[in-house]
Amino acid sequence: TLLAGPIQRYEDFVTDFYEEKQPLTFSQILDSLNRVVNGYLKVFVVSAIVGHYANYWFDGIKNHSSLVTTVGAFVIFAFFNGWYIYFNFSGYCDVVIAFADLSGLKVAENFNRPYLSRNLVEFWNRHHITLSEWIRDYIYSPLFKKLISGFCAKNIKLGQYIALFLTFTIAGIWHGTTLNYVFYGLFQGAGLVVATIYKEKVKKKLSKEDYKKYQNNKLIAAAEICMTWTYICLTF
Repeated sequence: TLLAGPIQRYEDFVTDFYEEKQPLTFSQILDSLNRVVNGYLKVFVVSAIVGHYANYWFDGIKNHSSLVTTVGAFVIFAFFNGWYIYFNFSGYCDVVIAFADLSGLKVAENFNRPYLSRNLVEFWNRHHITLSEWIRDYIYSPLFKKLISGFCAKNIKLGQYIALFLTFTIAGIWHGTTLNYVFYGLFQGAGLVVATIYKEKVKKKLSKEDYKKYQNNKLIAAAEICMTWTYICLTF
């Protein structure tokens, strides 16, 4: 958890560490061991296979002579890479969380079906959850408060958009120091701002009843999920 997550807050760890624990039942032990096995299968079988194809198409990008085939190879690589990241990281988290349970420790959940998200805001509330919460508390909130007490005092919405954009740009750089991580952060920040503005515009335009229908429309939901999934894979 120190090296890769799920991020364990010190205060939560200390509280949990000194809390008196009940002995695990046989059923709880089996559930945890089942999750460990599933986690290892995700990492060493599913993500290994998906990663193999991601590498194959990545290597193939530079071997295509025409722009169309190069772009096509990149798109295929992007989707395989997105799935590789999910299965590899969520599988690892399954193992860590389950072994923590068996050790009498509580580690926070880090994934909640992120590729079923309808927009980028929802995605980052469901993917690497502990990082999103850490970023919210230690980067976004102080930055937002600073902006609305100064430069954006008369326009809170603008303060929110700037804070979102800068927060995820910083988060991108936090992942690595090379230029590709800067662009990764910029794309996430821009996507979050667009998703936030779009949701606000739709809610403003529609009545409460119509917005509820919009939310419950399965075709719209499927389209939004596909668009979010595509954007995430391409920017990842």
